[in-house]
Amino acid sequence: MRQNKNNKRAAYRRGEKASIFLRKGMIFFAAVILIAVIGLGLKLAANAFTVSNIIVSGNHHLENQDVIKSSGIRRGESLLELSFKDVEKSAKKNFWIKGISMRKEFPDTVSLIIEESTPKALLSLRGETSLVDARGEVLDKISGEGTPFLPVIKDIDPLINKEAIIEALDLVDVLSEKKRLEGKESIEIWLESYGLAMKIDGDMLKVGYGKYTEKFDKWKSLEPEIRKMETAVEYVDLRFDDVIVQPVKKEEAVKPVKKEETAETVKKDAAVQMVKKDVPVKTAKKKAAVKTKKKVKKRS
Repeated sequence: MRQNKNNKRAAYRRGEKASIFLRKGMIFFAAVILIAVIGLGLKLAANAFTVSNIIVSGNHHLENQDVIKSSGIRRGESLLELSFKDVEKSAKKNFWIKGISMRKEFPDTVSLIIEESTPKALLSLRGETSLVDARGEVLDKISGEGTPFLPVIKDIDPLINKEAIIEALDLVDVLSEKKRLEGKESIEIWLESYGLAMKIDGDMLKVGYGKYTEKFDKWKSLEPEIRKMETAVEYVDLRFDDVIVQPVKKEEAVKPVKKEETAETVKKDAAVQMVKKDVPVKTAKKKAAVKTKKKVKKRS
């Protein structure tokens, strides 16, 4: 009897374990089916909502197609799977695009709103002229025609000396704030061993680094007095507390302008040299002829 009871208990336990295993298996199987159904639904939805229209706004320099190409968005790709991070990363490789925002409009439209970079100066480097923005990034190479008036930064390579180009652009900002760009025909900025130097319509200024606002306030207060000076000014040094005004040296002021050496002038100079060399030869011939005549007269 006792043996039978034990056998029944063991069979009951085995049946209970099998039942638990079966329930767990059904739950797992149901979860797998649910996940598969959700995945399939998302896939079908992704295929249903694809990009057909791309609307661009905020662009002034770039064409719509330039913005779309830079964003990396392709017509026909899933609107649901479109990632803003990917779009932003791709778009910002174009230096004209300073910022971008994206809005999905179901079922098939993407709106891109961009903020373009603003040219801050012209960069003259290795015979080419380019537009640069406030970050020192080269935006575009330009030709001579239709070039806007902007200060020219000369011979500073932003890839080699980023700090110097940023300093030069800070200087441009101060010139703009002080309204020193208005009515000017030429502003050039370049790098010397002591820092930045510049020419404003021919006036040479030694600027150095930093405190640009303070330096130009001093320049602004002294400029009327300097204009009244009768002597020509070689440069104004703004690097120190006391502004230095360097007059043009007298010998330099009266120094004749050296004739520019060209192929034509070289040819003319050579011709003059030949004429000068010929003079003593002719004179010697004449003297010889006179001596000969004298000898003939004596014999006769």
